[in-house]
Amino acid sequence: MTLTSPRYIGVDVGGTKTLSVLVELPPHGGRPNVLGRELLPSHAHTDEAMNMIVQSVTALMERDATVPAAIGVGLAGFVDRRGIVRQAPNTPGLVGVDVAGELGLRFDLPTLVDNDANCAAVAAHRIVTGGCESLVAVTLGTGIGGGVILDGKLLRGANGFAGEPGHMVIDPDGPLCPCGQRGCWETFASGTGLARLARSAAADGRAPNV
Repeated sequence: MTLTSPRYIGVDVGGTKTLSVLVELPPHGGRPNVLGRELLPSHAHTDEAMNMIVQSVTALMERDATVPAAIGVGLAGFVDRRGIVRQAPNTPGLVGVDVAGELGLRFDLPTLVDNDANCAAVAAHRIVTGGCESLVAVTLGTGIGGGVILDGKLLRGANGFAGEPGHMVIDPDGPLCPCGQRGCWETFASGTGLARLARSAAADGRAPNV
């Protein structure tokens, strides 16, 4: 392998998939160029979740014969200031796992870990919004995540969990959420929640004929 810079690997780990991408940063800023992708199931509800991250990064590096400058990982769940997932209804297999530490040892590369929606908020602020200093990013997938940029800086909160709207209760009598509460926004508006509503409508005869 040959060292190429500035190239980086970014990993997005959700409830159903682990997606790794190799990107190259343009010399004068702008959107990164995506040079390669590796998509695997996340197995996020099992202790195989960490292995899937390693496999996806390994496959990408071997296929492209590239050693990146660093690895960045976005994880679904409540990620503390040390990069450790402390609570994750949709990725319980990663709770308490030092993902950055394990990847750093495995690949001998600088590795940063944060909440996936925080990563999306930072990316949007830097390359999408055209100079906007404050924004709220909401991510919709297996669950719902959020990230807040205030006056150009990521809002983390005392423990690193700020800006997570998916587990706001909007219906106290609503369906049970994997987090243990009832009626979280996530149970209605996430990919999982919308699929549940569609199945319920179909079973009750409320879905329109197509």
